[in-house]
Amino acid sequence: MQELAHVDAASGEVRAYLEQLLTAPLFAVAPRRARLMRYLVERTLAGEGDRVNEYSIAVDVFGKPPSFDPRIHSTVRTDVTRLRQKLRQYYEQEGRADPIQLEILPRAYRVAITFRQQALADEPTEKVAAVTQQDEVPPPPRVGTVWRHRRWLWIVAAVVIVMVIAVLGAQRYLIPHHTEHIQSLVVLPFGDFSSDHHSGYLADGLTDELTDDLANVKGLRVIARTTAFQFKDKAGDIREIGRRLNVDASLEGSIDREGNHIHVRAQLNRTADGYHLWSRVYDTHFQDLIAVQRDIARSIADDVQVSRPLAASVARNSSAGLRHDPDPQAHELYLEGMELSNLASRESLRRSAELFQAAVDRDSRFAQAWVALALAHWNGYVWGDNISIETVRSEVQAALDADPGLGLAHAMFGQILWRHDLNWPRAEPEFRLALAQGDGNAEVHARYAAALADRGLFAEAHRQYRIAQELSPLDQEYFTNEGILYGYEGRFADAERIYREVLAQAPKNAKAMAQLSIIKVLSQDCEAADFWRNELAKMSPGSRLVKDLSWRLLVCRGDTATARKLLESDPPPLKFDEAIGYAALGLKERAIECLLQSVERREVGITTLKVTPFFIALHNEPGFIALERRIGLAE
Repeated sequence: MQELAHVDAASGEVRAYLEQLLTAPLFAVAPRRARLMRYLVERTLAGEGDRVNEYSIAVDVFGKPPSFDPRIHSTVRTDVTRLRQKLRQYYEQEGRADPIQLEILPRAYRVAITFRQQALADEPTEKVAAVTQQDEVPPPPRVGTVWRHRRWLWIVAAVVIVMVIAVLGAQRYLIPHHTEHIQSLVVLPFGDFSSDHHSGYLADGLTDELTDDLANVKGLRVIARTTAFQFKDKAGDIREIGRRLNVDASLEGSIDREGNHIHVRAQLNRTADGYHLWSRVYDTHFQDLIAVQRDIARSIADDVQVSRPLAASVARNSSAGLRHDPDPQAHELYLEGMELSNLASRESLRRSAELFQAAVDRDSRFAQAWVALALAHWNGYVWGDNISIETVRSEVQAALDADPGLGLAHAMFGQILWRHDLNWPRAEPEFRLALAQGDGNAEVHARYAAALADRGLFAEAHRQYRIAQELSPLDQEYFTNEGILYGYEGRFADAERIYREVLAQAPKNAKAMAQLSIIKVLSQDCEAADFWRNELAKMSPGSRLVKDLSWRLLVCRGDTATARKLLESDPPPLKFDEAIGYAALGLKERAIECLLQSVERREVGITTLKVTPFFIALHNEPGFIALERRIGLAE
C-alpha cells in the first residue's frame, strides 16, 4: 500500500475515480447521496475537510434555509451515517478491487483517501485520513523496524482490546442500556423529502401505521396520531415536545421517493436530552414499503426494554408474515385516503371514503382499509349523511373477517351494537375484546368510556377517558367528552374547569364554548350562557348549536312562549334534541313522544336518556321509565 502524501498532486485521479464511483448502484438510485459524497470529497481535496459541519452540509448540499438548526434537526447526521455505512458495504463487496478507497471518518465530515497497491509480505492494510497540503509525511522506516514496531503494537492492542471488552462487559451489568427506561414514545409525522413534494400521503400513512403497530407493544405507551400530527411541519425542540407529551422518546424520519424507489430514514431520540439512540435507513421499492414499516416497528419493539410478550397485532407484523400484505396499489389508495382523513373536515372524510372503497374493491382482504372506510361512513352517519348503519356494520364485519385482532374494529362493532341496536349484553364483550386487542389505541378507550357513561358507570368511564387523554394529550375531544361526563354527574364546576382548560389550549374550540353555555343554562346563569352563545355565534353564525342555544336562553330567562314558538317554527333535525326543548318547557308528554320517535329512528344520543340532565324532570313519568327499560337502561 502507498499512502497519499499530498492530495492536490493526485486530485485529478481522485476526482476521476469519484465520478466512476458515483455510477455504482448505491449512488445511481439516490442523487441526494451522490451530491453529499461529491461535496465531502471536494472539501477534503481543498484542504477544508476539518471545517465541514452539519450546518454547512445542510445549506450547501441540501438547500436548507440559513435558519437551519442542527441541534433540532438531525437530517445531516443521519444522512452522513447512512453514507458511511453504504461506503463500508460497497468496499466489502463490489468495490474490493477498486484502486482507491474513500471513507468518511468517524465523528467527522472529512474523507479518508487511500491509494491501494499490492502490499509486500502480505502486510496488514492501513487506512489514513487524507493529508492536506500543510501536512508533512515522514520517510518510511526500514522493513525490519516496521515489523518490530508492529509486533509490539499488536501486543499492546490485544491487551487494550481485552481490557475494553472487560469494561464493556461490566457496564452491561452495572449500567442500564440507554433504552431500558423507554416506556413511552411519540411517532412524529414523517417528512416528505421527495423532489416534487407529492408523497406526503406516503409519509403520513407510514406515520399512522407505525403508530398503530407500536401502540400494540405491551408496556409501551404510544401517543395517538391526532396529537402527534399537531407537530407536522413545525420545527421544535424535541425536549419541549417530550415535556408536553410526557414521553421518553420520539421516533421521527422521512421519505424520499423517486419513481418507484423509496428511501426511508427513521431514528429514535431520547426526549430528556435529545440524545440520538437508534437509526435505520432503508432503500426499497414502493411494493416493499409495508415490510419496511414492520421492520421499523419490530426493531423498536426489540430495542426498548418493555414487558413481553408483544401484543397479538405486533406478533402478526413479524417476519412470520401472518398478516395479509395488501396489494401495493390498494395500499397506495389507502394511504391517500388516510392523508385526507387526517384533515378531519366533512368533505375530506367523504373523499377519503371514496379512496378507501377503491382500496377494498381492489383487495377485499385489506382489513385496515375496511376499518378506515367504516370510520368514515360512521362519521357521515353521525352527521346525518344518507348512510345506512347496515353499511357501516358490514364494513366492520369485513375488517374482522380479514383480521379478527383489530381492536378498533371490535370497538366500532360494540358501538353499533349498543348505540344503534341497544343491545348491551352483546356490545360489552366486543368492547372488552377491543381493549384486549387495542389497549394502546386512544379511540378504543374513548369509545368504551362513552358507552359506560351512557349506562351511568361514571367511575370506570372517567378511568377510560384518562387513559385516552394520556395516549393523546393534545386531542381536546377526549377532554371535552369528560366534561360532558361531569355534567351527567351534576358536577358543573368540574365540567367548567375542563372546558376552560380546553379553550386555553384551543381558543376556537366550538364544542367547549357550546358546552359552557349549556352548563350555564342548567345552572340558571343566563348572562354567562348568553356570553358563550355569542362567542360561538362569532365562529359559526346560523349553526344548529347556536339555534339550540337561542331557545334554551329564552327558557332560562323565563320567556317560554317565544322559546316554544322558535322551537316549533324551526325544529331541530333530531327528535332527541326536540325532546330536550319540550322537556325544558315543561311539556312532558310532548317530550316523551319525541323520545319515542327518537328510539324508533335509533338516533345518536338516545342511549344517554338516563344520564343527561335535560330529562331529570321526566324520570318519574311512566312513559319515560318504559323507554328506559326498552333501551336496556332499567330493570
